Amino acid sequence: CRAAAKALGFSLAPAPVPRGGGVHLDECYVQRSGGTWMAANGITQSTAAAAGTVEAGHTGLEAQSVRGSTTLKSQSGTVTLCSSQSYPLAFNDYLDPTAVAKRVRKVDWSLADSRSLCPDPKVKCEVLWHLTIKDFFRLGFAHAMSVFEPLRAYVEYNGCKWIVSETLAADWQAWALGPFWSAALPEQRWRARWKAARMCHFKFVGTNVKCKGPSGLLTHAGWHRFVSGRAFNGPGPPTGVFRAAYDLGLQTFGTRLSQYRTPYQGRFAAIHVTDDDNMPAFRLVDIVRSWWPSLDKIFVATSNRAVISDLRSSIGTGIELAWTRNPKERVHQRTKAPSGIHRTDNADDTVADLLDDIAGLASASVVVGTTKSPVFSLARALNLHLHRTVARSNPWCYDVRFMRICG
Repeated sequence: CRAAAKALGFSLAPAPVPRGGGVHLDECYVQRSGGTWMAANGITQSTAAAAGTVEAGHTGLEAQSVRGSTTLKSQSGTVTLCSSQSYPLAFNDYLDPTAVAKRVRKVDWSLADSRSLCPDPKVKCEVLWHLTIKDFFRLGFAHAMSVFEPLRAYVEYNGCKWIVSETLAADWQAWALGPFWSAALPEQRWRARWKAARMCHFKFVGTNVKCKGPSGLLTHAGWHRFVSGRAFNGPGPPTGVFRAAYDLGLQTFGTRLSQYRTPYQGRFAAIHVTDDDNMPAFRLVDIVRSWWPSLDKIFVATSNRAVISDLRSSIGTGIELAWTRNPKERVHQRTKAPSGIHRTDNADDTVADLLDDIAGLASASVVVGTTKSPVFSLARALNLHLHRTVARSNPWCYDVRFMRICG
C-alpha cells in the first residue's frame, strides 16, 4: 500500500493506532487533509471486528466487516485504493534452487545476446589460460575474480577465444563454476600450444598469460580503455553490449548458486565478519536487527571460527545463526564435475568454505559487511544481480565502511 501510494505521488503518513485490540492491515487507502494526499499505513481493527463496525483510529474512515472482508465508508474526502487482483506479497526475495536456475538461464541468454553484439573478428586470436581456482585463491580469490570478469569481456569483445586444458576445465567445473572457455584441449596438445605461444601484452594480477595472434591486439592499455567505455558499462542488450561484469559474474557462479543449499528455507540476513572493518560481529547483528527487525535468521560468513563462539555467547535469544560447515546446519554441498573429479573435504576445505560463504552472502535477502573487503564486494554484486527481477527489501545492503546503506 505504501509503495503504491508513493508511486502515485502521495506523501506518506502513518495511521493512528488506538490502544487495546489487535492491529490488522486490511485495506489500502489515502486520506485528503489540508490539500495534501497522504497514504495511511493501514486500518486498525480490533479482534472483535467480525462482530460489527469498528473505528479506524482518527483517520475519518469506518471499517465494516462483511463476510470476513472489510468494506470502507469514505468520510472527510478519503479515497480507497483498489486492485482488481490480490495484492502481492511484500517481498519474494528468497530464491529456491529452481528460481536461481531460472535466473541463471536468463543471464546465459543475455550473455549470448551480448556476444552477438561484439564486432566480427578480423583476425584469429587466442588467450591460453592456465590459472586454476587454487591459483585464484593464491592471488586473492575475490580480487582476482573481480579482475577476471572484465578481462573476459575485453577478450571476447575483440573476437579472441579462451583456450584451456581439459584438466583445468575439469577442475574448474568440479568447483561448480560455469565454463568461460571456447575450447578445452587434451593435455599434450595444450602444452604444445602453450610452448609455442608468446606472452600477452597484459598481466593478470601480476601473472603472465600467453596469447596467440597479432601482437598488440590485446594490451593492458586497451583493456583499461574498454573497461572504462560504453561497450562494457552499457545497459546490456538490446541497446548495449555488456552489463559491466554483472552477467559474467553470475554466469561464473550460477551453477554453484543453483546447487547451494541455503541455511534457511526462507528469507534470511547475512553478515560478513572480517578484520577489514574492525567491527565485532555482534555489532553487525545489531545493524541487522536495527534495519530489518523482522529477520531473526542470520547467516555468518567468516574465516575465523572463534567468531561464531563469541557471537553465540553475546547475542540474546530469538536469533538463529548458521554458518558454513556448521555440523548441525551443514550448508556446503559437495560437487562432482562431468569428468568424475570429486572435491574432497580435506585439502580443499579452505577454498570450498570461501565459495560457500560467497554463496551464502549472495543468496541472502539482506547483507551487512564492508566494501573494503573484496569478498563482500563480490558477493554483494552477485546478490544484486541474482535478485534483480524480484521484489525485495529497500534497503537490502549496509556498508559498515561508510556506515550507510548500499545498493
